[in-house]
Amino acid sequence: MPRLRVLFVILSAAFAFGVAAALLKGTEDSVRQVYGNLSAPWLLLAFLPARQARGVVRGVAVGMAATLLGLAGFYLATGVISGLGDHGVLGDLRLEFTNNLRWFEMGLISGPAMGALGAWSVGRRYVLSLVVAGLMFMLEPLAVLAITSLPAINRALINWGDQPLVPYLLEAILGVTLCVVGLLSGRDGAVTSATATQTK
Repeated sequence: MPRLRVLFVILSAAFAFGVAAALLKGTEDSVRQVYGNLSAPWLLLAFLPARQARGVVRGVAVGMAATLLGLAGFYLATGVISGLGDHGVLGDLRLEFTNNLRWFEMGLISGPAMGALGAWSVGRRYVLSLVVAGLMFMLEPLAVLAITSLPAINRALINWGDQPLVPYLLEAILGVTLCVVGLLSGRDGAVTSATATQTK
């Protein structure tokens, strides 16, 4: 598949991911909000596509583009379904984007950083992607626990209320599973390679 077509598919998928995350989150104050707001998938949104890039500089660009398009899809869908008052759809969209500019600003940091990491990982064992993904899913629950246990920092950064346990527990289990699979795959590959070398 030509490179431009691959890039189009990647960026279209990033936009679709944002729309899907918004629909999953919904507008009701429920556990769906937590699933829709998980951060680890957004980091992977920049990391995984950048593995298709040729070089770290292009990985930075792909990671940033994927993140910003994902956020655009997320807030476009949120603005359509939210019903923020008697503003009309265009008014709701304007409010969604202006009230959430900080996430785009943060995306300008996280997208390029994860894109660079994704591009750097190209040429290395693919299991590295599994381990990185696993660490993302493992670290988010720890970060949420740390921030919510420190009220002053929580108010300054996020201002989270009480968080349900199940979504983050499932996320941590997924993270551990991905890390274990990645590490075992890497070890099996190393053993196979060593065995093949000895038999030559």
